[in-house]
Amino acid sequence: MTRRAYFKTARRAAGLAAVLALTLANSTPGSANNTMLDQARSAAERKAAELLKRGLPGALVGISAGAGQTKRIAIGVADITTGAPLRVDHTMRIGSLAKLVVGTLALQLVDEGRIRLSDPVSNYVGDIPNGDRITLHMLGTHKSGLFNPIADPAFRTRINADPGAEIPFSAIVDVARRHPIAPASGRAFSYSNANTVLLARTLETATGKSLAELIETRVRQPFGVDTPFIPKSAALADPELRGYRYGERAGAVEYGTVLFDATEFSASWAGAAGN
Repeated sequence: MTRRAYFKTARRAAGLAAVLALTLANSTPGSANNTMLDQARSAAERKAAELLKRGLPGALVGISAGAGQTKRIAIGVADITTGAPLRVDHTMRIGSLAKLVVGTLALQLVDEGRIRLSDPVSNYVGDIPNGDRITLHMLGTHKSGLFNPIADPAFRTRINADPGAEIPFSAIVDVARRHPIAPASGRAFSYSNANTVLLARTLETATGKSLAELIETRVRQPFGVDTPFIPKSAALADPELRGYRYGERAGAVEYGTVLFDATEFSASWAGAAGN
């Protein structure tokens, strides 16, 4: 398998391991909805089985057809050593799906008139390179030109040296501050974890509440989400569930072909972009 093909497969596997959402039309009649749910479940099971054959330990799959019609399935194992089966009530990390939560919170505040997408980030967070010209819209669309902290060698070394350590928002932003802005700032897409981290810090400044509080009061409670979004430690919520990743054993954030246990690894190095 080529390097490009490997990473393409690994990204698909990682995404499905976190969540696979298949949304069906809300206007579909009930009986047709049930048929579509069954078809979607069969399709999801086939895809998950395919990824399991490629080395994915397991996958949790959620399928929604609207109007409260849902199906949940668990495929594979929660622990490759014991062979304990994965269950639908296990709690997994959602990783980069955290960005969708931050984006939702931002748009809620926009609707309420508390922030504007045209606001410069300097209105809320100081000492950001080009901060008076980088708008919240640029942060949300990854057009700020800000450096991606995870690409900084020293920052990667810090993470790899102690994968379980909790890294604060400020440390992530400090890395971005030390690097120049991309020449195409404001025009071209250039992914950076700093964008979501700064957007989250903006929300905290605008409301006087922490990101955890905002998620609790504006997402978890109103929408009836049963599990927390921001973990209090690197450990997974369910003791019998192990977390795995493809990478290099010597590095918590290095890509590679080795599947190893990363249960105790913290995702705080991504901040609001993935923790």
